[in-house]
Amino acid sequence: MAWQAALAIANAGLGFIGQQQQQRAANRAAINNHKYQVETRERNWYQTLSIWGAKKTKYAQDIDEGNLAAARGYAKAQDGLNKAFASAIQSNESAFIKYLEGSGKLSAAGRTGRSVNRINTLDIGKLERTAGRQAWALTRSQEAFKENVESIRRAAVANKNNLFANVAFAPVEDVAPPAPVLNQTSPFLALASAGLDAYSAYQQFKTPSAVDYGKRSNLFDLDFDDPAAFNYGLTGNRGY
Repeated sequence: MAWQAALAIANAGLGFIGQQQQQRAANRAAINNHKYQVETRERNWYQTLSIWGAKKTKYAQDIDEGNLAAARGYAKAQDGLNKAFASAIQSNESAFIKYLEGSGKLSAAGRTGRSVNRINTLDIGKLERTAGRQAWALTRSQEAFKENVESIRRAAVANKNNLFANVAFAPVEDVAPPAPVLNQTSPFLALASAGLDAYSAYQQFKTPSAVDYGKRSNLFDLDFDDPAAFNYGLTGNRGY
């Protein structure tokens, strides 16, 4: 029976060694996989930040270009309005000079009477009509200027909103991978477990002693397939 106990102890030791090697290999694989996940997460995050930075730079450039385009539009609209006022002033000036020239000739010629007064009234009416048409044209030019400026403003706002949609949401880093759950590889605990297994195997295969027989509650509980037990019942040899 001793060789069976020794074989059981050897098997328990080999099983312990193999189990420890498998657990260490599993732990190394789990640690390497965790490191790979962490490195991949960091690499992806840095790439995301790089893309985010490029988007913000492009957004700032596009905003500047949009503001410059709006400013050019405002300047062009203001220039058109200024030209309309200048043209109206020139036209009124020419009409007023023409009125003065006609009115002075009649007075210089010594013409008086109702006919002259009627002519002067007609000339004044013509001058006022010309001024009225110029005033209407300037009013229309001002309204067109306001509509043009408002259109430019709306286009600039829409452009800003479209550009902001690309950078409205800042990226968020992914959740860090959980730490690996490692197998217990403590030499003390593993050796203690292997020792218990070996001891159990030894107790299973060892030859019964007198102490073991003393633990039996009844002599008739002897195992007659065991020679030692059979001798105990026949000869009265109790092993001491």
